[in-house]
This record gives sequence, C-alpha cells and structure tokens, in this order.
Amino acid sequence: MTMRTGLIALEELNKEIEAEGLPRLGIGIGVNTGPCVIGNMGGKARFDYSAIGDSVNVAARLESSTRKYDDDVLIGEATAQEVPDMVKHLDSIEVKGKSEKLSVYTLSPDAIAAARLAEYWVSERKS
Repeated sequence: MTMRTGLIALEELNKEIEAEGLPRLGIGIGVNTGPCVIGNMGGKARFDYSAIGDSVNVAARLESSTRKYDDDVLIGEATAQEVPDMVKHLDSIEVKGKSEKLSVYTLSPDAIAAARLAEYWVSERKS
C-alpha cells in the first residue's frame, strides 16, 4: 500500500466514523532521506529489527511534529530536494539534538503531486 492509498483509506474510514458520531482518527508520517543502518540488531537477551541513524531520528521528529501542524505528512529537507515540485515549505523548527533549525515541508495540495511522490518511493525501492 502506498502512502497516498493509506491516506485515502484513512479519510474514507474517518467519514464512516464521523457518521457514527465518533472522533476522527489521525496519523503522523515523517519522511526523510539519508544514510542509516537497518537490520536485525542485538544479542541473545534482546534481538530486534531496527533502523538507526540521524536521518531516522529526523524522520521521527518530523512525525511527532505532525500534531503541531495538523498535517498527516511532514517531509525533511533532503527528501524535499529530491522532489521539489511535489512539496511546499511549511516552517523551520528546532528539534532536540540539532543545533540548527530543520526546514519542514508538506505535500503540495495538488493530488497529482501526492501520487507522484508515492510512485517515486515505490520506484526507488525497486531499484
């Protein structure tokens, strides 16, 4: 399932939930690009599949900032540079562990741009 498909499914679910008088569900997605280490890590006492690295930490900070901006998807500078026509600058934020502010982007309001971003990520994973 692509990110766009997931967001569409969430919106459809929220329509059903609201029709029943219940509060909407929200999600947060932080997207960032950069080097990281991914794989099974640990030892006999604890063994887990994980991702570590600065780019992963930035994505986590972006995800937690979605609540502040009331936006489901926030995108980091490195990813925004890869797809500049699909994002718009939202803000610059201070985050724990960084001396400089991070530029934060969100998806362009154009639905076609959102679809292209999802296709970009799928094609990158295949290559």
